[in-house]
Amino acid sequence: MKPQHNTTVQAHTTKVLPTNTAPGEPRSWKIWNIGEFAKLTGVTIRTLRFYDRKGLLSPAKVSEAGYRLYSTSEMFRLQHILMLKMLGCSLETIHLVLERSSGVELARVLAEQRAMVEQERKRLDAVSKALAAAEVCLKRDGEVSFDFIHTILKALTMQPSKESQEWIGQFYSDEQKKSLANRTPAYMLDAEQGAKVAADWSSLIAEVNQILDTDPSSAKAQALADRWMALVGLFTQGDPAMLGSLNTMYANVENAENPAPADFQAFYGNMKPAMAFIQKAVAARKATA
Repeated sequence: MKPQHNTTVQAHTTKVLPTNTAPGEPRSWKIWNIGEFAKLTGVTIRTLRFYDRKGLLSPAKVSEAGYRLYSTSEMFRLQHILMLKMLGCSLETIHLVLERSSGVELARVLAEQRAMVEQERKRLDAVSKALAAAEVCLKRDGEVSFDFIHTILKALTMQPSKESQEWIGQFYSDEQKKSLANRTPAYMLDAEQGAKVAADWSSLIAEVNQILDTDPSSAKAQALADRWMALVGLFTQGDPAMLGSLNTMYANVENAENPAPADFQAFYGNMKPAMAFIQKAVAARKATA
């Protein structure tokens, strides 16, 4: 009767399958065939063979019978592969990191992946806010269109380029820039309130665009102007100087000598007709005051 190997279980779920030590390796290191290795690591045999073809993880040796045999060394390498894969690294990047075995290279890859994760987090956050804004609109108006959701999402995901940020910065004083950097508007602290503000802006611009041919001094136009200025006030927080800088910035978007960068021009183009009408409505109100 052949002697039976006993299978023992370590803490948690890691299984140690008693096998012979490979020649030349420490006796504490184990050798597993591909089936045992797959079961131990939770990685399928098909994936292990795929990693072998890609040069990511080759077996320690191949037996005379043609069996792939894996050692503790391959176990450690597989752990690195799975960790980098979990971080979203491509197979090419994983291969590069493993082959160079450089802390500098790993640091670079981790920084790149962190930036990608942060970008994805912002995208998902914008999607969440767009959906929340749609919910607010649905509760308020009883209906919501996919165009409305698309408009909000586009506005939320539009990040000014470095050139646009520099262009915008020239219209604000150092003190104003410091104030903007250090304070967080109240509506940004609450997700539901932030969604409401996004919904209010989108619906307001849409409503203004529907009455562009209306008399700016009409009651409807004046009501929309009041709503517009209230939303602007959330940004300026009642500071006349901040409002002045904001107005000066928009007045110079199409300045021939120093125009805004293309991405900000596109952003401005979406709201230009509505903004121009509100300016006429405010001017009409001042004329009759």
